[in-house]
Order: sequence, then C-alpha cells, then structure tokens
Amino acid sequence: SSAGNILNIILDPILIFHFNMGMIGAAFATIIGWGLSCILFVYLYSIRKDTLVKFQLKKYRADVKIIKEIIVLAIPIVLDGIILSILGVIITYTLELYASPVAVFTYIIILNIQMTAFTPVQGITKGLGIVTGHLSGAKRYVELKKTIRKIFIITLCLAGLIALVIVIFRNPIILMFSNEYLVLEEVRR
Repeated sequence: SSAGNILNIILDPILIFHFNMGMIGAAFATIIGWGLSCILFVYLYSIRKDTLVKFQLKKYRADVKIIKEIIVLAIPIVLDGIILSILGVIITYTLELYASPVAVFTYIIILNIQMTAFTPVQGITKGLGIVTGHLSGAKRYVELKKTIRKIFIITLCLAGLIALVIVIFRNPIILMFSNEYLVLEEVRR
C-alpha cells in the first residue's frame, strides 16, 4: 500500500541517520511500512468489508483443481516479491559495504518513491488477476466484463495522475535527494 511506502520514506532517514542504524534502520523502516500495509488490509477486508470478492466460510467447498489454479496464478506474484526483495537486500548490502550511508539512503528513498508511485497500479493489476480468476471460475462473465472495464479506466486515470505529479514535482524531488551536503551534515551528527 502507498501508506506503508510513505511511512517507510519518512522512517528511513530517521532510523538510518538520526539513530545511526544504517542498513538495519532501513530494514526496520521497511518492516514497519509493511506492517502498516497489513493492518490496512485487515481493516479494509475484515472491519470495513470493502471488497468485491467476499469470503464466506459456509459457502466454501474445497476443490483441488481450483486450488491448483489459484497457486499457478499466485506463483508470478510471489516470485516477483521474492526476486525484488533479494535484489533489494543485495543492492543495499553492497552499498553499505562499498559506498557511504548517503548512497544507501538515496537508493532506499528513490526505491520508495518508485514503489509509492507504482504500487497502486501494480496492486490494481494484481487484484484484477485474482478477481478475474474468481469471476471466471464462478462463470460470472457480465460482472467480469464490467470489472475489467472499470479497472482499466481507474488504472489509466491513476497512471496519468501519478505521471502528472512526478512531472510537476520533479524539481523538488531532485533537489531534495541531490543535495548531498545536507545529508552528509545529518550523517556527521
């Protein structure tokens, strides 16, 4: 969720520089951000019940064929997360060993900005894959057609909005993360 990424962006400099935690601080910030995302998911799904696909245990029937299809659909999503996590750890660790804390900080902030910008679109498309599988399996093709059309419009508008925000605020973003002097001053404290 974007809220988790924004929290991560806020906590990174605090934990990395203010508390001198380095890569460990970046890891804690990431875990706290993911925790917020999980809490928001539980709130939206369980408390607010704001979802298209509802899970009702009394209507659940185990079907091995459908479970296998769900696993096949989930494999790319899981692999995507695993590969990105492993690469993030390797890059962050390499920067920690061979560069300065400023490099670690800059990499993590840029990665978080990128994730914040693209997470909504990725979340929508990943969710669409799951909803498509559910509605197709339930043979609810009219709802599927409406859902795909609605999600396409939302994704297109969201991507355009994100691109516009990045274009409008590109200079403050570049200045914020290119002024190495301020970051070095923070590291020396």
